[in-house]
Amino acid sequence: MGFQDGERKKGKLAWLGTALVAFGVASLAGALAMRWPATWPGQGNPGPIITAASSTQVWIMAAAPLAAQDRIFVLSLPENTLEERAAKSGWRIQSEPPSRLTIVREETRDGVWTLQGTGWSVALRNHRGQAYQDPTLLGSFDRNHEGVIARMRDGQILLSVSRAGEVQELTQLPESYTSFGIHAHAFWLASFQQGEGLESPPMGPSMLLRVDADGATSTVAIEQQVINSLALDPMGNIAYGFENGTFHLQEAYSAWGGQGRPLLWTGDHHLLMARENDLFLVDSSTQAITFVAHLPTIPESASLSPVL
Repeated sequence: MGFQDGERKKGKLAWLGTALVAFGVASLAGALAMRWPATWPGQGNPGPIITAASSTQVWIMAAAPLAAQDRIFVLSLPENTLEERAAKSGWRIQSEPPSRLTIVREETRDGVWTLQGTGWSVALRNHRGQAYQDPTLLGSFDRNHEGVIARMRDGQILLSVSRAGEVQELTQLPESYTSFGIHAHAFWLASFQQGEGLESPPMGPSMLLRVDADGATSTVAIEQQVINSLALDPMGNIAYGFENGTFHLQEAYSAWGGQGRPLLWTGDHHLLMARENDLFLVDSSTQAITFVAHLPTIPESASLSPVL
């Protein structure tokens, strides 16, 4: 399961309880063993590739803002072949919908937004009848509940929308954060500090947070660098990347990191990583890092599901 680089949002900070818990576990995070690979293999001699038992196709997406559409590549493992696929004109990575549902604004005086699916529709209002504004569909918590971010007054709120018609506020979101979407029945995000001035880059500390479908929030990690990418595997292992081009991989009993950006877990403890235009496969059980392919551009995200 992979997470593309998250989309940065702004809302109103309401995480005091989470922050207290977070700083309480900071000493634990600092005590984890950090082992850095001494060298990275070069692309000239790939060597034996460590892969899952069956063949896997990975769809890799790269932004091309000056072109008519972004670029799509298909990486085949363990063959390590790379093929570019033609995207339709106007296709952009950010335009990919998280589900087949849609959010539509009604042609009424107050302009209420509705979440619509096949045979059902839910108006996005709170229990006082006030309409939420600027909603963004995240995906599904489960088969009956959808995740939506919407604005109410000056803050952004994470909503759980039931197909039966209930709209529940789960939590108010931080003032500055990166959204990684809904995966494994939870919404994942990383908070960061906004730099001084409009052109200032984001700053740490950065907290990796998980919000469950019932609104329970947990702090997964606290880092001094800004977290900007995330990948999870079905076993619960976590890999996340930083603004400075390094990554951290967290498993049940160990933690380590190195240079590169996590893109996707391909299965069987194997993590696909990007280091500029180069793709590497990491075996998290042995910490072996193997060169896989060279792209003509820098990848932004990856998926095991076909994009086209």
